[in-house]
Amino acid sequence: MLHRSREISQTSFDDTFRELSDSECLRLFRFQKGDVLRMVSVVGWPFEQCKTRRNRYESSPLLSTCILLCRLSTPLRWHDVETLFGKHCSQLPEIFYETLEHIISKRVHLITGEMSSNWWMQHAQRYASAITARGGTL
Repeated sequence: MLHRSREISQTSFDDTFRELSDSECLRLFRFQKGDVLRMVSVVGWPFEQCKTRRNRYESSPLLSTCILLCRLSTPLRWHDVETLFGKHCSQLPEIFYETLEHIISKRVHLITGEMSSNWWMQHAQRYASAITARGGTL
């Protein structure tokens, strides 16, 4: 049986996040660092530290938001990002799903509301032009 040793840092993810550059944030989360921080404030987390309901894993609002963004924007496996987030790969899916549930229950109007559809309609042509200009097909 193959056994791999994994060192999971006990450093706070908030500290790790502060050290990330904008280009690293773009690669991992598809947003610049300042945009990620704005998303954390828009989500409206009720506590400074959150605990998942099922297994009571601790997670900060920043960590929860970054886990969600990373999972939605990259094909990385949980195992691939456990050292980045400082959590074992068995904890990450639970934090991801509970973050998703929190956003859906509290802020779904930001995603599905009339404001969102009007905004997309106003910007669709600009995005389509940018994709075409880079050689992409629609």
